[in-house]
Amino acid sequence: MGQALEKRASGRLRSLLAKMTGTKMAGFLTGLGVTAIIQSSSATTVMVVGFVNSGLMTLTQAINVIMGANVGTTVTAWILSLSGISSDAVWVRLLKPSSFTPVLALTGIVLYLAWNLSKRIVKPLNEMNLDQPDEKLVYEELASLVKRLNAQQREIAAQRAILQRRRDEFEAATRHMREGIILLDEKGCILSINDSARAGC
Repeated sequence: MGQALEKRASGRLRSLLAKMTGTKMAGFLTGLGVTAIIQSSSATTVMVVGFVNSGLMTLTQAINVIMGANVGTTVTAWILSLSGISSDAVWVRLLKPSSFTPVLALTGIVLYLAWNLSKRIVKPLNEMNLDQPDEKLVYEELASLVKRLNAQQREIAAQRAILQRRRDEFEAATRHMREGIILLDEKGCILSINDSARAGC
């Protein structure tokens, strides 16, 4: 199993496992969550052993996951045991299976809708052309920001053009001089060198 996993495992699987088991708490929660879903700590342990044998996980990561798996296998029994508790407290009522399942389902739906909505909101921003930001403007609220970006880009382009023109003028003036001229920056890197200095080198 380990050799087969090692051959078939991609870099994405390795990075996913590294994220899910990178810290002690992350590994513990991963083991708890997986075992709570599949309701078998033995299956989780077998998978983890396979990952360790194939080099996808370290022994330290595996220990954290297995610790979480041992706790996760008791989740169903814990939830069912709450149905026998009688109390008027709101949090006890919410944790009972009759109330917990709808709350969990509603939370999942809200999170899914929020994730979907955030993707739709962010997608036009990711597709925005920063060279020409006002070309495909989706949100009017960003109009002032886009105008500032355009103004800054025009200003930077103008300053670059001025610097390039001055550099060309300087090189044209010093190109045919008999004296060698070398311009250095603060770090001693050559900024400009004329033909006479180049011939002397």
